[in-house]
Amino acid sequence: MKSFLEELSEAIYAKHHDHLADLMVIFPNRRAGFFFRQYLAKHIQHPVWSPEIMSFEDFVHKQVPLLLADPLTLIFTLFDIFKAESPFKESFDRFYFWGELLLSDFNEIDKYLVDAEDIFTNIKDLKELEDNYAYLTTEQLAAIAKFWKSFELDQEALLREETGTARLKFLKLWEILYPVYRQFKIKLESKGLGYDGMITRKLVKLLESEQTGTTTFDIKNREIVFAGFNALATAEEKIISWFITHQQAEIYWDVDGLYMNNNHHEAGLFLRKYIQKKPFFESLKPPYPEHFTTGTDRTITLTGVTLEVGQAKKLGEILETLCQQDNFNPEKTVIVLPQEHMLFPVLHALPASINKINVTMGYQLRDTSLYSLLEHLLTLQQNARIDQNGHISFHYSSVLSVLRHPYVIYFNTELAIRNAHKIESENRVYIAADELEKDSYFYPAIFRQVSSAIEMFDYLLDLLKLINKHYQEVTPDQNDLPENQLDIFQQENTEEHPWLEQEYIYHFYIHLNRLKSVLEKESIDLTLTTFLRLFRQIMQSLRLPFTGEPLRGLQIMGMLETRNLDFENVFILSMNEGIFPAQNNLNSFIPHNLRFGFGLPSFDQQDAIYANIFYRLLQRAKNAYLFYNTEDTPNLSGEMSRFLYQLIYESEVKDKGILRFPAKKGAFRVVHQTLANPVHSFTPKIISIPKDEKVMQVLEKYLVKNGNSEYRLTPSALNTYLDCRLRFYYQYIAGLEQTDEVKEEVDALIFGNILHKVMETIYQEHLKGNKTRIIRAEDFTKFKGKYLDWAIEEGFKAYFKIKEGNRFHFEGRNVIVREIVKKMVVKILDMDETYAPFEIVGLEQRGYYLEASIRVNKQENHVVGLKGIIDRIDKKENEVRVLDYKTGKDEKHIPNIASLFDRADVKRNKAGMQAIFYGLLYREKFPDSAETITPGLLNAKELFKNDFDFYLKLDKKPLFSLDEYLPEFRQYLVQLLEEIFDSNIPLDQTTDIKKCKNCPYESICW
Repeated sequence: MKSFLEELSEAIYAKHHDHLADLMVIFPNRRAGFFFRQYLAKHIQHPVWSPEIMSFEDFVHKQVPLLLADPLTLIFTLFDIFKAESPFKESFDRFYFWGELLLSDFNEIDKYLVDAEDIFTNIKDLKELEDNYAYLTTEQLAAIAKFWKSFELDQEALLREETGTARLKFLKLWEILYPVYRQFKIKLESKGLGYDGMITRKLVKLLESEQTGTTTFDIKNREIVFAGFNALATAEEKIISWFITHQQAEIYWDVDGLYMNNNHHEAGLFLRKYIQKKPFFESLKPPYPEHFTTGTDRTITLTGVTLEVGQAKKLGEILETLCQQDNFNPEKTVIVLPQEHMLFPVLHALPASINKINVTMGYQLRDTSLYSLLEHLLTLQQNARIDQNGHISFHYSSVLSVLRHPYVIYFNTELAIRNAHKIESENRVYIAADELEKDSYFYPAIFRQVSSAIEMFDYLLDLLKLINKHYQEVTPDQNDLPENQLDIFQQENTEEHPWLEQEYIYHFYIHLNRLKSVLEKESIDLTLTTFLRLFRQIMQSLRLPFTGEPLRGLQIMGMLETRNLDFENVFILSMNEGIFPAQNNLNSFIPHNLRFGFGLPSFDQQDAIYANIFYRLLQRAKNAYLFYNTEDTPNLSGEMSRFLYQLIYESEVKDKGILRFPAKKGAFRVVHQTLANPVHSFTPKIISIPKDEKVMQVLEKYLVKNGNSEYRLTPSALNTYLDCRLRFYYQYIAGLEQTDEVKEEVDALIFGNILHKVMETIYQEHLKGNKTRIIRAEDFTKFKGKYLDWAIEEGFKAYFKIKEGNRFHFEGRNVIVREIVKKMVVKILDMDETYAPFEIVGLEQRGYYLEASIRVNKQENHVVGLKGIIDRIDKKENEVRVLDYKTGKDEKHIPNIASLFDRADVKRNKAGMQAIFYGLLYREKFPDSAETITPGLLNAKELFKNDFDFYLKLDKKPLFSLDEYLPEFRQYLVQLLEEIFDSNIPLDQTTDIKKCKNCPYESICW
């Protein structure tokens, strides 16, 4: 089946072959012109002057002596006019969003030849509609009346703000829009500039007044052909009509009977309207071609695939199969992407046999890794903090994001890793610039202070230069450059081919530099905060245009680029509702009723345009593969597009269970399939580590030899072994380090550490120079007075690694945590004050280690080293208290000593086991001491109860003295240690899945 452009080239050559040089052929876009020129060349056998082939936009702009202004010039010019007319004080960054909407609305008003003064008039009396808007239809008048009636048009009430400030602000803003529109166009025209709609409207006026002599070149004697148009704006329709009427221009339409003969089919909505209009009637007379319902066997395959990447992979599989067919031609194959971010997944899914690719769609720069780096740099500066000495420090999350970005890691991997490890291991929330280990030039350029918008421009531009310099150093000779950008994806190692990265750098650099120049030229003073917002607004809308050979290789396009083009094999991805057709979301300052009333595009018209593009692309295809996502995601519905439902509905004739279009044999058949992964039941991995020679060698490091041991087991290690032997292996045998993570706010674990630190700081400060180490009741006035707030801040500073001399900034939830810590410390001090006087024997702050050695096997002479760091040991008279601070939900009840070692007991008291273990260590160190050892817990769960005491409860009785229970505890401890060192007992995982919930090694097991 011949393509539309092939048929057009035959018709034009047959009619104009002897005077092609006098011909102008005009298409909706430039892409169709490239392909048309190729088809026309096949008919020409000798040298001739080519006809002039251009897009409609280029044709219009050549007739009007105005230059098309770039978007930044337009938005800044509009801002100047808006400031002069508006009663509201808007900063430029706040105006930017409004400005884009206004530019879009002004463009549509001009393209649809709407009287701007009429649409922006504040109608105070509905009778004005009848008197001043008689040119509108009854339906349009009703829509306008409905809108203004909703405003309860009592102007005095509005001025009293009785109907709400939002309505008042809308009306005040609405009143200035026509003056803004008028002055904006005057200022642009005085500079010889214009926007697309303005230039198009200008041509309509020139044609209507027959002032074509003022155009940039004479077209009166040219033969003009318009081809492939569908939905025309009012101005476009008038221009084409004028040339058909006055210069006998020709027009060729690309239509199909499927939607032309069905008055309800939205794909033919605009085309059926043109049948009623005199200039177009002759060119749109029936009968219409019936491409859908005639021809050789053709197939439309609808495929539902899980998630977006699955669509790309399935597309690659189908292309691989097609490539093996002798008659496959990549130039006659197109991949259409309604979503631009699918470009790279598709490129990487293409089979190696596809060695030529042409991409005709832009790629959003916000989806590039370079944009993410620029965002991280902006956030780095936005969250920076200046201390009282004027030194800058950066928030850890921004620093880590920069350090771990591919661009930064690529410069110096080891340096980035060292800096990141330092921040996480030391829990540094804010890092001073001079605390980072730096290289000679890249890191100083990143971690420096930026104080103004202009400095921010220079900051980003300098970094782009540095990155580009690096890529230039690794770029091969010019002769080795690929033919076009997309050949990069045929290389296995893209790191050796950084041309695409340099494209990103180039485009970001020129746009940033352009924005800087315009801001300086327009003398717009931006704060740093304003700059950050403006940067994100502008840069996120930019696209990287790909370059390549437009007529070579497999084509990858956006949906709009397919107009007038036909392919044998059509692949369309993301055919989901809300993606194609896109959601009904006309961003406009003009409300929907007014848009309809004045003939501006509506939702229905938008859908009709999408429908025509979709059906027109399929009508001549041999095979069409349409993919949609079957899974709901936060950004995508799992429902297939209404266009796919429509295809199924229209293909109502069944042939052996396969749907066919209701027509002759050989018409399209529609195949619908869904691909899914089968659901498998989850079976956890069974992991069991035997105690082989290597494992036993590590365990032997915990044995005491010649009075010393390399490592010693702590109560935490023993509790870990009882909970899960495999976790014990990962942590204490294999030495797998847990991932460091900076904690900006206090969690339960940090809360406990800070509480310990505060208590230790208070007592340790008092004990400086106090040889007796006695705490008396009169000391507590000082403890709860000048020591308290200072010690709490020192506790926070110690954990968050704040430099000596700097203050800790309490903010967010840490303010609440500070008050809770203070409340608990005061409660503990109150109890200690009642207990005073007493002697402090040891505090955790001083690293008060207690060590012991336990013989576990007399025959093999195994002696295991044990140790513990105890929160606090104090002594009064004949009693030694071994105390542990607990801020969690720890219980003090212990059923019996055996329960402390029962791994099957889900309520096993680990805190109790730890406290008694510390008591054992103390007795081992002082075996001949006559003091009574009393273990206890100061647990937050019970601390504020009136009857609180610190005693452990053994079989519901307070454990006043530990000595009588130590032999039994020691017996169970020896049994546990013998099991640990028994080479016949493997290190396997727990069967209680609940214990895995907070395990750092969970991902390894499950």
